[in-house]
Amino acid sequence: MQLIGRDADVTEVVARLRERRLVTVTGPGGIGKTALANAAAAIVGAEFPYGTITVDLTRVDQPEGVFEAIAGQLGYADFDSLMNSPSDQPALIVIDNCEHVLDAAADATQRMLDACKMPTLLTTSRSPLDLPGESVVALGPLPTPGIGLGDEAAALTLLRERMRDAGADPDACELDALAEICRRLDGVPLAIELAAARLRAHAPHDLLAELDERPHALARRRFRGQPSHRSVAELVGWSYDLLTADGRRVFARLGVFAGPFTASMATAVAGDGDETDDVLDELVGSSMVVADTSGDTTWYRLLHPIRAVALERLRSSGELDEIRSRFVDHIVRLAVDIIGRAASGWSAATLGELLALYDNVATSLRWTTDHDDDARRSLTLLAVLWGVIHQAHTAEVGRLGEAVLARWPQPDEPLWADAAATVATCRYLVGDVDRAVDLATATLEHVGNSPFAPITLRRVLAQSARSLGRTDVAADMFAEAADLAARADLHGLAMEMRAGHAVLLAELGDVDRALALLDSVHDEADERGAPVNRVWAAACRGVALLRRDAEAAKPAIADALEAARGIGYPAGTTFGLRALASAHLALGEVDAAAARLDELLDELLGAGGLDDLRVALDLTAAVALDRSHAGWADLAVTAAALPITTIASPVESELFDRAAPTGTVLSVRDAYRLAREVLAAPAPDHVAAPDGADGPAICGEGDVWRIEYDGATVRLQRSKGLADLARLLASPGREVSCLDLMGSPSTGSSSEAELLDATARRQYEQRVRDLQADIEAADADHDLARAERLRVELDAIVDELTGALGLGGRSRRTSSDAERARSAVTQRIRSALRRIDGAHPSLGSHLRSTIQTGLFCSYRPDGAGENRRWTIDV
Repeated sequence: MQLIGRDADVTEVVARLRERRLVTVTGPGGIGKTALANAAAAIVGAEFPYGTITVDLTRVDQPEGVFEAIAGQLGYADFDSLMNSPSDQPALIVIDNCEHVLDAAADATQRMLDACKMPTLLTTSRSPLDLPGESVVALGPLPTPGIGLGDEAAALTLLRERMRDAGADPDACELDALAEICRRLDGVPLAIELAAARLRAHAPHDLLAELDERPHALARRRFRGQPSHRSVAELVGWSYDLLTADGRRVFARLGVFAGPFTASMATAVAGDGDETDDVLDELVGSSMVVADTSGDTTWYRLLHPIRAVALERLRSSGELDEIRSRFVDHIVRLAVDIIGRAASGWSAATLGELLALYDNVATSLRWTTDHDDDARRSLTLLAVLWGVIHQAHTAEVGRLGEAVLARWPQPDEPLWADAAATVATCRYLVGDVDRAVDLATATLEHVGNSPFAPITLRRVLAQSARSLGRTDVAADMFAEAADLAARADLHGLAMEMRAGHAVLLAELGDVDRALALLDSVHDEADERGAPVNRVWAAACRGVALLRRDAEAAKPAIADALEAARGIGYPAGTTFGLRALASAHLALGEVDAAAARLDELLDELLGAGGLDDLRVALDLTAAVALDRSHAGWADLAVTAAALPITTIASPVESELFDRAAPTGTVLSVRDAYRLAREVLAAPAPDHVAAPDGADGPAICGEGDVWRIEYDGATVRLQRSKGLADLARLLASPGREVSCLDLMGSPSTGSSSEAELLDATARRQYEQRVRDLQADIEAADADHDLARAERLRVELDAIVDELTGALGLGGRSRRTSSDAERARSAVTQRIRSALRRIDGAHPSLGSHLRSTIQTGLFCSYRPDGAGENRRWTIDV
């Protein structure tokens, strides 16, 4: 039978066997240790002249029988005969299932290694043998599918394959339900195989309903293999019986933890006033508890099939209600403490702790909503989850929150407004903007003494206003929320609100003010030791700068992305990836953009959330168009159909101006697959121009324009900027008013005053000439100090002139139709030129030297040695 999802593990075990004499595969029951050992032995066994010999210790019930069982299965009369045999054969010996006779198996293994120099031993056990020179390979669960995205995870592949083996039809079942079964079973292969057999006669949703409450739901009705593999419960029971009395008691109590927990949490909930460190070591050593030691804090957890058995044992002992209530009280205390620490600013550790606690908080919230007589604990837990929903779990928190508000609808309850802010935010994030606004507006009348709710509710209203295209209103509301937070000494929230305000200021065109505001947030976050806020400010600064200068924005965004990854900040990572992809696309660096978008999709899949999918698909559509991929229009219209869940999503003013394409709105899963296909496709080479072409040309092909120049042909998506260029290329040397390019009639006059009158302009220009002459003289005299002072003055005057003069040299006029048209046309022509640079560098270079923009735009090829006429057919 094919071993699914274990290629890397097999490779690792094979590599170890070639280097070490004793390799032990450890892991919980049902994780696939035996299957992995057999697969590795099948590969490496041929390298041993005497092949592979397997010893199965499940045939042994008592420790004293281990020695004779090993000797007998290796072909010797007794163990002494094995030890005294003159033949030392180069063989691979697999000793399977050592855990229930661990000490005896370790003793026998050590004696074999000491007496015989040739054999290599591969053992499987839920605990290491703890022998000198032992190389341990810890086997974990199979990867499970992300929520709503992709179906490539090994656990789901295994479930579907085993369903077919069992006579069930996986194609007739809802894929999301099968994916949820895999997640619920934590990717444990045996549990998945048992579930596959049950799905022959049960619908996936019926099986899901059984899994939490009945550990025996996964059982083989007729089974002739090892008794411990008949069901998950019996498999776990096999290990449970080997625990000490303290180990069994603590294991059962730990079943109330739905997610990771620390040693101190285990002591508070499962201990009896004593430390549980030794017991945890026992449980980890027997693979009943999984330990994650990758960070600064060790986190423990029970895999779901094992936890179900622990809860059953706890229920049988009569302690379930007492321990669960103790668990909920402890989780409430932890959550309140985290939010209190975050008030002055988020640290990576605080955010990571809250995210790690999510499953326990959500489980506690379900319990209190169903069983508590008052709202206190439920509202507290729901209010705390406001800190989670922008990172992950948005839809689930929304469902939990709606149930809480339905259970306790009285707005005068303490913390009700804070809990309602969590629900309103979830509504916005899933695209239900109208209901988000309704709830936030109504709740503002009941904030009472809450310091948080007036801010978090205004944040919802600001985000919702921005998603509806009312960016100016949204910016004002972010500013108001920032002021309220600062007055309440909620500095973390104040910094976040100011960053949101700055991003919208940049969108409104006030980039300088946005950058200054973000610099102040960054500095304050540094002073307060709030790295999450600091990274967020840095990322927002890159996005603001992107509105003005993509080349300068790119390194700033890249630095912020690296910092977000360095502190383990999910929202900062996805924000940085989409911003960096935008910068690359703005500069025509399509391959680099594709690489960042591929990383972004990985992040979304890993987090199980879709918050950034709109932006990811929108940018991937631009990549698809550049690569002449037919799916670009489907990705574009699918992106536009998704809800706006971030202030980074384009609202009627995309960075990449695109005419509305004709495409099909895809499901999320299909859009994700198509995006992966686009990003994996190789970048196209330039195509030679067709025979007979006698000059440069632009030809329309629906939503795509074919551009032929200098022996090469490229295709670009039709845009307003390309349309402007086509008009200029059609009439070389002719000036075209920016108002004409905008489609507006030229009035020929304006009532607004010039920012710089003619006299002042002449004076400035003369001073520039004088300064240039003085600088040359100072350089010639090697008077570096004077030259530097003159350059500072010159730079200041040039900045003044740049702010007052149009790009074509004519004076700007404030608030006039012409000025607005000049700004819009210049921006979209620049965007088109960046796209051309990436697709056809020689054409980009030619156009940059021949296109002039300003109040009047023109194409002047004479000075560039280019006199051929363009053929325009669009």
